Amino acid sequence: MLTENETDQIARTVTDAIEVDEFVSPSDSAHHDQYVQYTHELPEDDAEATSRVLVRVVPVTYGALFGGVADNMLLGLATGLAVGMVFDLYMGSNSMLRSLARSLLSQACPAVTTVAHRLAGAIARLGLKAPSTLRDMRCRVAQS
Repeated sequence: MLTENETDQIARTVTDAIEVDEFVSPSDSAHHDQYVQYTHELPEDDAEATSRVLVRVVPVTYGALFGGVADNMLLGLATGLAVGMVFDLYMGSNSMLRSLARSLLSQACPAVTTVAHRLAGAIARLGLKAPSTLRDMRCRVAQS
């Protein structure tokens, strides 16, 4: 068995043999590669396009899954499309549904206005009072 003096002498010999470079300083305790480095992020335009696709595709996918579970695929897809349309309308100026409706209404407005005016005239010929909304209907130029 070793005596206390022999143990102290061995400990001093070992500590003298160890170089100072082997000790880690407190400032080096956190390695620079310890945290995630994101170098593969999408450009802003691609990220927005991806999010737009996800907003439109995910509800339809869940609707198809719902249709499969409910054993009525038509109901599931209709539900998914309805939810997707609501999400699309909440996108404001980026909404595809709003721009599509705006272009369809701009083409259909002259025909609807003509029918409304003729209906107001027919109601007036019958001696009834035609609603002012039918008589005063006009197409406005859409401002984009």
